Amino acid sequence: TLVWNSLSFQLSRLPATFHRSRKFVAAATALPDITTPLSPTTFAGMVERGLLERFDEKDIQRVLASWRLLDKDYYHKEYVGEPGKENESDMVQECHSYVPGLSIKPFWNAKDFDWANY
Repeated sequence: TLVWNSLSFQLSRLPATFHRSRKFVAAATALPDITTPLSPTTFAGMVERGLLERFDEKDIQRVLASWRLLDKDYYHKEYVGEPGKENESDMVQECHSYVPGLSIKPFWNAKDFDWANY
């Protein structure tokens, strides 16, 4: 995984011209179907089944959505910067493991979260 993490970091640091030349997925309506449960005969389906056995489905909707998107090899790329500055900004969200509805911002301060302060 060290090689993959290193590669992921390198890919995320590509120049702005690379980001601007790619198509963005900009709205939740563009997501693939995530309402159908995964096949129970696949690894992903078995993990999903385990989640559903341990947690109430309504409490883990975003987790299930993210897991199903990951199973479909979904890659989310969206411009999240100031409107009208798409051609001059590097504010692009890129996610291999996208969680619909999760808040984003350029920097999260660990001091804002009790669980991150130990």
